[in-house]
Amino acid sequence: MKRGAIELSASFLVTILIAIVMLGLGILFLRQLFSGAEDIRQDIDVQTESQIEALLNQGQQVAVPFNSQTVLRGKDHLFGVGIVNILDKGTFYMRVRTATAVDKEGKLLTRSDQESWVRYDVGIVTLEKNERHATQVRVNVPSDTVIGTYVFNVEICKGSPSATCNRYDSVKKIYIIVP
Repeated sequence: MKRGAIELSASFLVTILIAIVMLGLGILFLRQLFSGAEDIRQDIDVQTESQIEALLNQGQQVAVPFNSQTVLRGKDHLFGVGIVNILDKGTFYMRVRTATAVDKEGKLLTRSDQESWVRYDVGIVTLEKNERHATQVRVNVPSDTVIGTYVFNVEICKGSPSATCNRYDSVKKIYIIVP
């Protein structure tokens, strides 16, 4: 065999090997990227789901079980929210807003970024009469948060999203206690 042919085939093999390694690294990167998105979309647990069902069976139109949680700084918590449509077929959406915050002495706290702590599905859900829907609200407490209690209002609104909420049921509260 000629020396040039051996060099060409060795060069070709090295190129193929580098391409396979690059493909593997690309797949690993995409897997990590999508698994991070999966963590954000983590489902509510079975206990919360069964508590939502129990509250809706008791006649509540909107249910937020286990609405008070102690959350350490730098951590998050997932709250379940359930709705049953007792009206004719209609569209609904959820809105979560900051209500109030107090420190451990009971003094009012003013923090402008509290609404950025909250992640939830802002989409519109269409429900038939007596149909149920469960969703979630994730609250991420920043690591620089002052010790205290932070309250968020959860509203289920009927119709299309607008500046004013055509409230379907009374405002539900979520309490975050930061030790």
